Amino acid sequence: MTEEKGTVLFEAPECRASLGATRAHAKSAALCPAVVQMESRYFIVRCPYDPHLGFGRDKDGKAVLVNRAGTSSTIRGNKIAQVLTLTSEAEWRYADRPTIQLVLPYYFIADEPIYLTQLGAFGHYRADPFRVRFLGGAFRCIFGRVR
Repeated sequence: MTEEKGTVLFEAPECRASLGATRAHAKSAALCPAVVQMESRYFIVRCPYDPHLGFGRDKDGKAVLVNRAGTSSTIRGNKIAQVLTLTSEAEWRYADRPTIQLVLPYYFIADEPIYLTQLGAFGHYRADPFRVRFLGGAFRCIFGRVR
């Protein structure tokens, strides 16, 4: 963690392969060498926030995030700006869809140069699918520093 206060809210990354899959049958996907090898490289980084956000414009026409959960939000309204950044409209991929960055206090350390790839949540089913698009990315990490 890059900040001491982050250790209270944020959990350690969890290996995807360690999640409880059924291994009762020899032909189970959970025992397939290809699946096991792939999942052993995936780590889940859980976020303690579950923001219910909307997008709007202020009186000057500037893009703003709206906390739709109000007082039942998992994060206080005055703290949202500390964990979510609304990028400049010029940087948005599509003019009608804002790009938001989530600030997380993790620091990844490796003994050799690696690539850290961010992916959207997958591998489980949701009754209510996300209405957002996650933009993944790959970062070259050299001696624990993301470049």
